[in-house]
Amino acid sequence: MEALKAGVKRSLSHLETEMVNCFKRRDEHLKKEMARMKTTSTPVSLHPLSHSLSDAGHYPFTVSSLAAPKPPINLEFPTFGQPRETCDVLEFIEKCENFLSLRPLTDVELLATINAVLTGAARSWWAAEKLKIHNWDEFKQSFMSAFLSTDYLVELEDKLKAMIQGPNQSIRDFAYDYRALCLRWKDDLPEEEVVRRILNSCNPSLASSLRGAVHAVEQLVKVGSLVERDLNSKRDYWARVNQLKGTNEGKKSASSRRDQLPKPSGTSVQHVSLIQTTTPPLLKVVIDVRDFHVEAVVDTGSTYSLMQKQLWEAVKKPEERLLQGSSRSFMVADGKAHVSEGRIPMEYDWHGMVWTIDTYIMSNEHLAFPLILGLDFLRQTRVLLNVAAMSYELMVKGQVRVYPFLQQPQWEQPWIRKGEQVTSLFTAVPVDNRGELESLASAASTKDIIARNPPEIQPLLNKWATICSGSLGRTNQATHRIITTDDIPIRSKAYRVSPLKKKVMDREIDRMMREGIIEPSQSP
Repeated sequence: MEALKAGVKRSLSHLETEMVNCFKRRDEHLKKEMARMKTTSTPVSLHPLSHSLSDAGHYPFTVSSLAAPKPPINLEFPTFGQPRETCDVLEFIEKCENFLSLRPLTDVELLATINAVLTGAARSWWAAEKLKIHNWDEFKQSFMSAFLSTDYLVELEDKLKAMIQGPNQSIRDFAYDYRALCLRWKDDLPEEEVVRRILNSCNPSLASSLRGAVHAVEQLVKVGSLVERDLNSKRDYWARVNQLKGTNEGKKSASSRRDQLPKPSGTSVQHVSLIQTTTPPLLKVVIDVRDFHVEAVVDTGSTYSLMQKQLWEAVKKPEERLLQGSSRSFMVADGKAHVSEGRIPMEYDWHGMVWTIDTYIMSNEHLAFPLILGLDFLRQTRVLLNVAAMSYELMVKGQVRVYPFLQQPQWEQPWIRKGEQVTSLFTAVPVDNRGELESLASAASTKDIIARNPPEIQPLLNKWATICSGSLGRTNQATHRIITTDDIPIRSKAYRVSPLKKKVMDREIDRMMREGIIEPSQSP
């Protein structure tokens, strides 16, 4: 019996020693794991054991198992130093709110963290303001008031107007970046308005295929990526064709000896062109530039609006000078880069609305047209081009109106002064007033009247100076009759014309009324 008790006592002593050693090994393992973990702003509290295992005596106790916590997400609180533009301030606030949504902090922890992440001018501001701020909302309001200008919304809008798709930027990246900036500007901006703005600023070739077919940004990205891939494939295809064509031309020199051999009679050589190109029509419009009507070319390939120096010299005001230090290099039609002579904010009157566009003045020999309206003009006027129908849509007084592009020049010169009469010849033989006839003959014989007419008819004017003048008249020396199908008067509504043509028509009608050529009518 004594031997049995001694054996049991030895077994219990051995068991107790093994349990203590086991708990020691577990404590050492937990210490190593905790040392390996990175500390975070939110500490993880561990409940210590009730008794120190190293000082454990020979008495029974119960130890509950301690589960190691999961490693936290590795997040760093955003930093802020010297702001360079408005977006830096808004981006810092957005990053802070994203951090706090994943790792909430108490007010004390937040204020201590802010004190550590601000540098430069922001830290100097915080040193003076930290005693007045007690939570995140107060910090956000005070921070934005200090580092955002009062017109920061205008700055964001200007940045949106200047933002265009880069040559190597995909439509997906550009659309998402543009939408993010739009939402920073106005978070309640409708989806269709965002899509319209993206189409006005992206690649024109891409926009013409997507306009009217997409109504959401996700749809624009999905369809636009497919169209963009097709355009890139088309460009790569023609690049390979041109490369093949160049390779074939290079082989001509190697086979010149064979080409010089006499060819058998009856054979013919056919030259087939791999690429057939046609010159697209120019998109011309009439626009008023101060005191002149100008035929301008709309060019979606030009980022800025350009003007010939000779047109600038015609429209400029006395003592008006180009802005200093505003020159810029442009790649023009000759394939070379040329520097502009300066820049000037120019007012353009188009369909009764006036826009001010920064216009660059180019040398006459470097610009093929007197005025080129670029993408900056299209963005500001918000005009929609329909190249297939040779027309454009413009919002005029709250209504969308469609106007055609010019199919042929309206004048011999590319611009004329407002109110200037285009050269015309009218013949008349007044029969009532002999004095009026003599005055008209005297006026027609003057050099300035004759010189305004084409050289081909000037001899005729000199020969018949007594019956020719610059004004319309009446005659009964010849009569004519217009034969219609029946005696029913023709009745139809007036055709719609552009505001520019309407002004010309009203001016001519008033003149003919004054000269007695026409009279008011109340016909049905």
